[in-house]
Parts: sequence; C-alpha cells; structure tokens
Amino acid sequence: HATITHIQLRAGDSSLLIMSTTASVGTASASGEGGGDATPPSATASIADIPMSDGALPDGTSPDNNPASSSPGASATVPSSSAEDDSAASTFLFASESVTESHPDKLCDVVSDAVVDACLTLDPASRVACETVCKTGVVIVLGEITTSASINYEQVIRDAVRDAGYDDPAKGLDYKTCNVIVALEEQSPDIAQCVDAAKAEDVGAGDSCVAFGYACGETPELMPLSHVLATKLSARLAQVRKDGTLDWIRPDGKTQITLEYGHGEDGAPVPRRVHSIIISAQHSEEVSNDKIAADLMEHVVKPVVPEKLLDDRTLYHMNPSGRFVIGGPHSDAGLTGRKPVVDTYGGGGSYGGG
Repeated sequence: HATITHIQLRAGDSSLLIMSTTASVGTASASGEGGGDATPPSATASIADIPMSDGALPDGTSPDNNPASSSPGASATVPSSSAEDDSAASTFLFASESVTESHPDKLCDVVSDAVVDACLTLDPASRVACETVCKTGVVIVLGEITTSASINYEQVIRDAVRDAGYDDPAKGLDYKTCNVIVALEEQSPDIAQCVDAAKAEDVGAGDSCVAFGYACGETPELMPLSHVLATKLSARLAQVRKDGTLDWIRPDGKTQITLEYGHGEDGAPVPRRVHSIIISAQHSEEVSNDKIAADLMEHVVKPVVPEKLLDDRTLYHMNPSGRFVIGGPHSDAGLTGRKPVVDTYGGGGSYGGG
C-alpha cells in the first residue's frame, strides 16, 4: 500500500517540508512509445545529463535566484546566515522505494503474469483474472479464466517460482517441494454476457477502473528520476544474483533512494543530488556485514547511480537492520497487486485502480 507522508519540521517561523513516498519496483515500465511528436526533447538525454550537486540548476542559475515559492508544496527554509543554508531554503527531499522481482509481493505478480502469458500464447482470446498469494512452502493461484488452451497451471507456477530464484527452503521457498494450490474457475456468465456481443459496436465492459498517466523530462524513460533509480537499483540486485557476481545474495531485496530537488526558472522541481540510499538485500548466513556493504556499494550503487549525483554528504545505509537471512515468503506473505506505486511513478503522482 502506498503512502505519501508530509513531515513538517518547524524552526521559528520557518519549516522544512519533506515529501516521502513508499513505493516498490514492479514489472511495469513506461516508454516513449505512442508519444510521437509529444515526446519532450529532454527525453533524448541520459541520466548522466542530470544537473550536478555544484549548486547550479540546469538553466545555469543559482538556486538563490529561483522562485521556489511558486512551486506548491516545495517550501523549505531553515534559519541561517550561511550561503549553504540559504541555498537549502529552495530545496526539498523526495524518496522512492522499490523491491526486487523476487520480493514476495512481486513474486506473486510474476506468477500471475506467467499464467496470463501461458493462456494468451495458446489462445489470444483468453480472458484471465488471476491472483496469487504465497507464504512459506505454499503458492496459491485463484481467479477466473476463460480459455480454449489446455494448460498445466501447476507447472507454469513452479517454473515461475524457479525463475525467481527460489530453489531452496533456506531462501524462503523451493519450487521443487512447495505446495501449489490452483483454484481457478471460468468467468462469471453475468460478466461474460456483456462482452460477448456479436457486433463490435455492442461490446460492453466487463469491469471498470480509473487510470492516471503522465510523462516527465527527468529521465530518458520519461519517468521521475527517483523512481527510475530505485527501480534500477533493485534490478541490479537481481542481476548480480543471477550472473554470480555476488554469490552471497539471495532473491529478496528492497531499495530506497532520496533525492534533493531544487527549482528551475519556471518553478518546476529539478533533481540536484542524491541525499541518501538504502539497500536491504537478503543474504546467506556466512557473509559479514562489512562485505555486504562493500559489495553493494561496488557492484550495485556505483554501476547504477551517476557519480555526479553523489557527494560527500550522501548517506548510505547498506543492510541497516544488520541481518537479512530469513526472507522471501518465509518472512512475509506475498500478494498480487500490492506494489502499485512501483508499477507507476514511485509516488510521484496518482495511481489508478478499480
């Protein structure tokens, strides 16, 4: 579940506004497809082109000369006579969070996606509403599916769990021995009758929902920078596990990155620097915390986060709890659709549902 928390710390007549979001990384992504001429010119830039932490904004102006007060919700002042504190008066913090593809909730999304793919591959006209829940030693798939395809759902599920890296009970789940429960029925005839019209113009909707969407010029992906970096950090955690770069890492994991924003001449927020990075990676029993911290910095943070966004004030919290051996469905039950913010904008906007 996503939350947006506004924490206002008051000092005299001034206040510092911190906008913090809880998000998580999913399989959905945004691109410029279909955008045509509407794609903003900045979308052709790379993350490496993001403005540095030298105090200047992308337009070359000093943050002291930018109308921060014209941007709603971005007021932040801390009494001080120093130039650094004056500059901080026009900035605010924004955080996005992500999880790996093998986090219990995302594992459930992956299993449901695998069922959808299996149905559509054999019958493009399939109608699939498939939910998944997982816990220690068990994966349950339930929902409504109407398809002409003959599918071994149990095998599809086990293959998806295996591909997510759960091949040992010590990791929280084992695709070879876990209990798989399939509770799937055909679509309700009451729903089906409104979409089974003979003529296309008579086809109705079997359900309804609300959708939000936008593009922004912060990254080539047209998504908020905090969301992109959090997502890439989690994807990197999965990559170094799969390719053997880090032999101690296990499937479950979570990342969070907080950016400091300034404002452009038009008052629009502009990412300035990375304020802090948090990474929690499930690990084997024998690895030390010092090695975990060093490996995560070298093989996860450095390949993902542009060096120019980091400075001597950036804070790093690598496995801050001190121990993350028990993970996956063993530590937390998983459920489909429970990471909607990571599948959208990392908290940088509304998300839909229905």
